[in-house]
Amino acid sequence: MGTWETGLYQNDVSQDVKDTYMQKLWAGKSDEEALEETLKECHSELHDDDDKYDAYFGLVDVMWKKGRLTESLREEALVLICEEKQNPRFENNRQIKQREKVLDKLETQLKAEMPARKRISVHKPFVTKFKPGEVYLYPITNPPKGKEMYKGWWAVIYVNRLRQHEWKVKGVWDTTPYVYVKLAKEKPTSLDEINDLPFVVGQVKWKTAQGIYERELADISNRAYPKTLEYFGVMEEFEFPAGEMEIWDLQLWFSFEKDVIRDYELELERQELDVLLTEATGMAVAERGAFEKMFQRLPKLKGVYDRATGREDVKRSRLYDGHCFEAVIKDPPKGKEKYAGWKVLLYIQEVRILEQEKAQVPFVYLKLVDRDRVAEWMDYIPWVCMSVDETTGGRQYLARMNEEDAWGGILKSVMTPFFFRRLPDGEENIIESAPKVTPENFVQLAIDGYERELAHLGFAGDETTPELIYACLEKDRHAFRETGVLEG
Repeated sequence: MGTWETGLYQNDVSQDVKDTYMQKLWAGKSDEEALEETLKECHSELHDDDDKYDAYFGLVDVMWKKGRLTESLREEALVLICEEKQNPRFENNRQIKQREKVLDKLETQLKAEMPARKRISVHKPFVTKFKPGEVYLYPITNPPKGKEMYKGWWAVIYVNRLRQHEWKVKGVWDTTPYVYVKLAKEKPTSLDEINDLPFVVGQVKWKTAQGIYERELADISNRAYPKTLEYFGVMEEFEFPAGEMEIWDLQLWFSFEKDVIRDYELELERQELDVLLTEATGMAVAERGAFEKMFQRLPKLKGVYDRATGREDVKRSRLYDGHCFEAVIKDPPKGKEKYAGWKVLLYIQEVRILEQEKAQVPFVYLKLVDRDRVAEWMDYIPWVCMSVDETTGGRQYLARMNEEDAWGGILKSVMTPFFFRRLPDGEENIIESAPKVTPENFVQLAIDGYERELAHLGFAGDETTPELIYACLEKDRHAFRETGVLEG
């Protein structure tokens, strides 16, 4: 258990025991039942040589304040206060003095007359009035600042299922609805219109453009439900989102308008990505999800990391394998103007100690992309080939990255850590002769190596990044389809 300061509840044990006791009272247990069950459930803490102090102090404090403290517990706590004063549990003098003040205050409290027994409000199980299949309409009347254009729109709420769980008090089962939300510019006039409206997405998995759409309306009081809700009917043929992730989000009514507007705009962004990834992968969103699950089973191909532990003679790198950086091409070389706005991605694959230099040196792979939102499919984007051995045909892909160079604001850290699951075919890296990537030459190296690799793979050189991903994916896509995981 954790202790972070000297206060009565500045540790996990006191707070946990107090919460356990209060949960019993909120659940409607009698004073005797609440205490008996708390003593049983917290037995290990109350009898541990160290935790017993915090456990007893938290319990007697809350019981005294609620007017329920028994004489035997009061006496036991006073004995423990005396013990801790004689054998402080904190090490430095400042904390010992602060803790002594806390104990003095608790001791004074326990010796004073206990307050009258306070009434505890019992939490009754909440049962939503919503039923599965029902549709409700909610008017947007108070959109957040900057989103006033949504005033007068309508949120459409479809009730998918109900679930019982101990939402507030242990032992008391609340029933809450799980819903899907859509947004409409005009108030729907019939249930037939509902399936054509765009969903509101809670979260997006950007690699596959899958979304989390179902959300739990987590309020457990009917007073929290807005009075402007309108019952619209029961829908029997509701169409669920394609490829949705089988988890849910939480939603509270007080932030409903702000959340659904934000999430509606997120869904529009997700739809744009879905179009891009469908073009790039040749797979619809559900198929991409299945493919991703298969692909994640492939091992991460981590490179060498030479540790400098105990090596005071070695200059240490601030970078680690798995670090990834990106840089926008702002001023491409003459004749290569088409690459303006493209991004160079640098992936640190290895960090080696070069004995001749007495230094840890990072080695990187480079890739080149013409748009955002495709870096998640980096395993299927052609590599930047640094050089080709004319004698052996071996291809060098790793390059050395000098930290001392003035990268300044050129590089932006992204996706850390990232490890590839496929490495270049025909790779023959020679560390000693790896080219150096610097702020001055990285754009030229990336463009030359990118074009060198496209020619090697038989591409024309004018393909977009999505087209390249599509072509490079074919081998794995067919392999996974043969396993029966992917259909089509």
